Amino acid sequence: MKEIKICAFFILAFNPLFLYIPQLTAQIYKDPKYGIEMRLDDLIKRMTLEEKIRQMSMHSFEGFRKESIAYGVVESPFIHAKEVAKQSYYTKSYAQKSTRLGIPPIQIAECLHGLLAFGATIFPQAINQGSTWNSKLIEEMGKAIAKEAE
Repeated sequence: MKEIKICAFFILAFNPLFLYIPQLTAQIYKDPKYGIEMRLDDLIKRMTLEEKIRQMSMHSFEGFRKESIAYGVVESPFIHAKEVAKQSYYTKSYAQKSTRLGIPPIQIAECLHGLLAFGATIFPQAINQGSTWNSKLIEEMGKAIAKEAE
């Protein structure tokens, strides 16, 4: 019995895979049955300093897909709205499948008075919207912007 314990010790101590056991354990951060606190705690423990910094950084769609470490935010380029949607899908898919932790980025885009993209509707600036005193109209405008930004 003593020989088995000694043998197991040497196998674990000198096996390079032993160094990766935390990464091989269940990925609690991806499992919705666990609470938010537990999932965040698991994720933060797994992240390197560089990954934490990148999650607070922004990159372009094109540059993002050349990286092995995910950025937290991607910009929306000034291209046609349908192309932005397509690139957004591919970028999020890339992050989930090709980066170590699989965290999809948040995409940002200017939508204060319409999606900032070719082919999208541009509405009046907020000061002009407010001066209509028509909250129903502004709500409809918001729905139109959301639909174009999908």
